[in-house]
Amino acid sequence: MVFNSEVLSSVIGSIYEAAYSPEHWRTVVEEMRVAFNGSKACLTKMGPAVTANDAITTGPNAEYLEKYLSEHAPYENALELAVAAAPEGLIYNDHALVGKDKLRRSRLWNEWMAPQDMYEGLASKLLTEGRSFWFFDIQRGKSQRSFDGEDIKWFKQVAPHLRRANQISRKFGGMKLMSLAFEHLPFGAVIVDGQRRVLATNSQAEAILSLPSGGIAVRGGLLDARHSRNAEKLLHLIADAGCRRDSTVPGTGGDMLMSSDVEQNEIPDLAVSVGPLLEGIHSDTFGGHAVVFIRKLSFDLPESFVDYMRSVFGMTPKEAMLSASLAEGLSLKDAAQRHGIRFTTARSYLESIFQKTGVRQQSQLVAVLKTIQPITWRGA
Repeated sequence: MVFNSEVLSSVIGSIYEAAYSPEHWRTVVEEMRVAFNGSKACLTKMGPAVTANDAITTGPNAEYLEKYLSEHAPYENALELAVAAAPEGLIYNDHALVGKDKLRRSRLWNEWMAPQDMYEGLASKLLTEGRSFWFFDIQRGKSQRSFDGEDIKWFKQVAPHLRRANQISRKFGGMKLMSLAFEHLPFGAVIVDGQRRVLATNSQAEAILSLPSGGIAVRGGLLDARHSRNAEKLLHLIADAGCRRDSTVPGTGGDMLMSSDVEQNEIPDLAVSVGPLLEGIHSDTFGGHAVVFIRKLSFDLPESFVDYMRSVFGMTPKEAMLSASLAEGLSLKDAAQRHGIRFTTARSYLESIFQKTGVRQQSQLVAVLKTIQPITWRGA
């Protein structure tokens, strides 16, 4: 037995490093194998649709991995059934959990475990994902002594950290995927927990949050608003969206306006919308999460607006340009002057626009045009 307090501290440090850097899990598995003098160690998923990425082992053997995936993973076995029925967090000896004779009569043990010198395992069930589960297992070989009380004592100190880090790793991976999904949105997206801790952002949000005198920013890892009245409302919206009412239903969040640059402009020009995040990464283990969308308000129309009007309503080029000017807030007289046409001609164009858009008043037209503004994707 080589485990001691110094080794315990080092292993736990490596475990939490792996929580945020998944490529480090292989190092953790090897450190655990060495510390417990094992013949083999693994962090593995069992259940339906297991892939090669779901098994992190010491001394990985491609032939045996393929054999497991093709010949054993698709079928239930005594070890899988026993661990599936066990509660999360359970620390077990596979002989005691399954029964030594029963395990060694199984096809899995004879064709896959024994050939790899996996004769006895000390393990813990880490977490459950639907019909699948993750567990950490250290095996000893045929010529090695069995695990004893001292081994179990040390393993009990490590196992809770393995479980917690595995939970964080699953969640952190989900956050990274979620931030990638938000990356190409034409507005900012920030994922936070119920205490406003920022977990992920897209590049649009980073640009807004990095303004030196911005009305909304990240301070001390927390999403915050500069004005106290805005900070209080933002806190309330995030707390509402990030909580679960009656332990099941989240709050709805809400909307607010604020200024993007409080030193240069007091006029609200940022629309902030907060809502619950209900993807797979949302779990009771971590509490609720919320997504905060931040959109810069502008009276400027996108460059593609004229072409869009022609496409949607079948307007002529001159009708579309006149419509765009009205949507910007110009009067019909000013719009006519902008485009160098007579007011009577503009009136004629407007009548045609009314027919094509199905409205009867200029105010209705402007409302319709504002409502159907196209989303202009970044890089489009």
